[in-house]
Amino acid sequence: MKWILTFSAVCLAAIAVVLVLGWAANGFTTAGLSGHGVVAIVAGVTFTVLLAVGLMALVFYSSRSGQDV
Repeated sequence: MKWILTFSAVCLAAIAVVLVLGWAANGFTTAGLSGHGVVAIVAGVTFTVLLAVGLMALVFYSSRSGQDV
């Protein structure tokens, strides 16, 4: 269980480093999008990732419970 926390911390740190480097290189611009557009993109990406994680969890649960036989 400890390795999961370590791995998660390393991944979050790597994401933070990439974001800071991107901001330092040229800043974050919204490419002409309004605030609503940015919120829609963030919400859409978040929902898509959550849906993918949920479906993969169901695949693993189904496989391990023996219902796919």
